[in-house]
Amino acid sequence: MPPSHQRYLLDFDSDIYGLWLQGNVQVILRVSQTPEDCLWISAITIQEILQGWLNRIERERPSPKDNICRLYDELIGAMDELYKLNVLYYTPQAHQVFNAMSAPAKWIGTNDRRIAASAIAHNMIVVTRNTRHFERIGGVRYEDWSVAPDAE
Repeated sequence: MPPSHQRYLLDFDSDIYGLWLQGNVQVILRVSQTPEDCLWISAITIQEILQGWLNRIERERPSPKDNICRLYDELIGAMDELYKLNVLYYTPQAHQVFNAMSAPAKWIGTNDRRIAASAIAHNMIVVTRNTRHFERIGGVRYEDWSVAPDAE
């Protein structure tokens, strides 16, 4: 079991949060072993989730009415799930870390860099499947909870 003082920042872009909601056994196991006050989601992740849902709804406009109704219902369900999590605000400290990132990190997407900066500024571990991006950002700690701990 992880130390109770360690906080984890769930990354949606790599679908850790999505895998959790879909019932992925490995992710569910790791989440269930982590105290709720140690599980966080960033304001950037909330932005990504909402943009994704709004884009899906926008693309469905020409579709039959029942599809759009279902998507709105799913959007509200996703928001209800988000309200259950601790939210890490994007702070001036995180933005300062973001602005100071090295050249190799600049090739990574802005949102991943902001998530990494938030984790660094607040001494958190990013939980992500997108290790390829996060390994290029100096100073960020990350774990992939979609694989067994001995496979990491």
